[in-house]
Amino acid sequence: MDYLIFIIGRYKYTISIVIVSLCLFVYYIVDPVQYSIMPKCPVKLITHLDCPGCGFQRALHASLHGRFDEAIHYNLFLLLAIPITCLWILNKVLISKTENQRRIIKLIWLNKMIIYFYIFSYFCWFIIRNI
Repeated sequence: MDYLIFIIGRYKYTISIVIVSLCLFVYYIVDPVQYSIMPKCPVKLITHLDCPGCGFQRALHASLHGRFDEAIHYNLFLLLAIPITCLWILNKVLISKTENQRRIIKLIWLNKMIIYFYIFSYFCWFIIRNI
C-alpha cells in the first residue's frame, strides 16, 4: 500500500495527463447528444435550471471536432474557463521549475480582480442563461 502511494505521488502529473488524455479521447469518440451514458448535470436534474457548466460536454465534443461556433452555442462560459485553466496548468505543471516565470503566471491568474471577475461572470451567466 505504501508503495502504491509512493508511485502515485511520484508520477501524479503523468497519471493526470494519461487520465485527461483518455477522457478527451472518450469525448472525441462519444457524442453526448446521441448517447445517454454520459453523466448528467446534477443542478439541472434537481432544479431544472441550466448552470454555467451545462453544455460543457457537448461543447467539448464540438470543439474537439473543430466546430467552435457550435461549442460556443452549447456553452459560452467555456471561453472564460479555458484560459484560466490553461494558466493554472502552466503554473502547476510546466513552469514549476523556474521561479521567476512561475511568479509571473501566478500574478496573472491569481490576481484578485481576475478571480472576482470570473466569479461575478459565473453568476451573471447563470442568471442570463435561465432568463
